[in-house]
Amino acid sequence: MSKAFIEQYPLLVLPDLAGAVGLHNSIVLQQIKFLTSDGRGNLRDGKIWVYNTIDAWHKHYFYFWSKKTVERIFKRLEDDNLILSTSKYNAMPIDRTKWYSVNYKECEKRVDESDKKRTPFPTKGRNGHDKLTEAITIEY
Repeated sequence: MSKAFIEQYPLLVLPDLAGAVGLHNSIVLQQIKFLTSDGRGNLRDGKIWVYNTIDAWHKHYFYFWSKKTVERIFKRLEDDNLILSTSKYNAMPIDRTKWYSVNYKECEKRVDESDKKRTPFPTKGRNGHDKLTEAITIEY
């Protein structure tokens, strides 16, 4: 079996989140969410955090993007308040590692706003039949 499909842990793309915040942002958000779920993260001040440097994010999770792209995505997520970040939990003040947590309220708000703007997928054809199950016929 090919390692390119089954044996690797997949990155998830949720269409509603990608539509609301952008494809690259949604991939990173979903990865942070995964890394802070099911006891994987670190509980501090009532939030679950994951920590990494940009180099580590690039090397271990997002090696298919350039390091500069990873840096831009994290900066954009911070600027847009989609992730929370801090360095206050580092043991040494010179440590440049950042801690990240998803800002679920802001993400939900963006998805809700995006849903309101989205045109619903038409489910009925001109003749009133369901487009997805309508039979395809060819006349000769």
